[in-house]
Amino acid sequence: MQLCVTLSEGMVIATRFVIDAWSGRYMVKEFFPTPPGMRKNLDFIEWLFFVFLLGIPLLVMISTLFAGLDNCWIITGVTWYASVGWFYAAFASYTVFYEVRGAINFVLSHSYPERRGSQIYKRDTFLKACKRCIMMRQVRHYSQSGKKKSNFLRQNNLG
Repeated sequence: MQLCVTLSEGMVIATRFVIDAWSGRYMVKEFFPTPPGMRKNLDFIEWLFFVFLLGIPLLVMISTLFAGLDNCWIITGVTWYASVGWFYAAFASYTVFYEVRGAINFVLSHSYPERRGSQIYKRDTFLKACKRCIMMRQVRHYSQSGKKKSNFLRQNNLG
């Protein structure tokens, strides 16, 4: 069951990756941090995508064609597939990181609202949030384990 959920989450992230790439990479542009007071360098991101998704596979294709290799299209395809796979892995990692970070911030802001601005809050927040999430998951799991759920199908023929 857990494998099915994991694969479905991977497909959701892959669909978001394709939609984001098709619509101008707005989400990817938000992943790259910029120093305060500076404008985002969006040209760098566009050139990065161009070099890795088109430039390197085209150079590999041209070099294998000039070398006269019989399997030049296979080498080019594998190179392009590896480039897209690397960018998908980076996109998925950033997406999961920001989802976990948002969940931890949510748990901490609702669990410890009185210490929000103090140094203690900033020091060991990650471990406390992980502990809180694990405890909430266990309470939810064990509080429902003693219950028995039965579903019945019934047909009413009164006449």
